Amino acid sequence: MVMRRGFGLVEVVVAMTLLGIGVLSIAAGAAFASRIVSIAETEESAARLAAAVLDSLAVLPSWTDGAVDAGRLHARWEGGSAGRDARIAISVGADSSMVFTYFTTTPPQLPVLPAHMEIGP
Repeated sequence: MVMRRGFGLVEVVVAMTLLGIGVLSIAAGAAFASRIVSIAETEESAARLAAAVLDSLAVLPSWTDGAVDAGRLHARWEGGSAGRDARIAISVGADSSMVFTYFTTTPPQLPVLPAHMEIGP
């Protein structure tokens, strides 16, 4: 009876194939996760820029259509002030990306405070 030690060629080829498939799957998953994180960061930046534009316009009694560049993001707004029913649409996009976030909202009404106000008893 002859005792064999080690692995045969077929076993080594099968093991290398399975190992290669596993490594390629991990690499593809890492590339996909990196792309998703990049898109999420761009969308978050776009939302922050849109919120900043909306906050800036909310303190004005009226506004006109306009645009602003903030790094690689570009914001454009349309609408106008019409009292409590004011509507504004803000679109934000990145120059090299297909991410566009659209906001249509009513700007918050800021409270009007009297010139002199006493607090407390």
